[in-house]
Amino acid sequence: MNDKLNEKLNNEYDKIVEIVTRILKLINNQFKKLGIKEFKKIEKPSLQDLQDRVKELQIDVVKLEDKLLSSKSNEVAINTIRLQNIKLGLLYADSLLSGVKNENTKECKEYIDKLDKNNI
Repeated sequence: MNDKLNEKLNNEYDKIVEIVTRILKLINNQFKKLGIKEFKKIEKPSLQDLQDRVKELQIDVVKLEDKLLSSKSNEVAINTIRLQNIKLGLLYADSLLSGVKNENTKECKEYIDKLDKNNI
């Protein structure tokens, strides 16, 4: 039973990593390609859509982290450490999107650099 639970949690972790990686790459690439003013104008997905999705993922990551922490398995618990980088990446993306929304060049520069250095 424990093995099935651990496998389920590891699969959930892998899925979160894949989704977060995709959205962080999308945000990073679009920002670098378009810059602040053009990025703000995109419609599919819109800036608000991206902000909403990042917030949803932040909640999902915290829920997964709680599940992993309650697991007694060392193998599964290791992923909780890795989740810290995921949480940071989402925080940087959220801050970058806020910077775009507010057209704050300094904030955008700071968080695009941090997003580039974030290693999931």
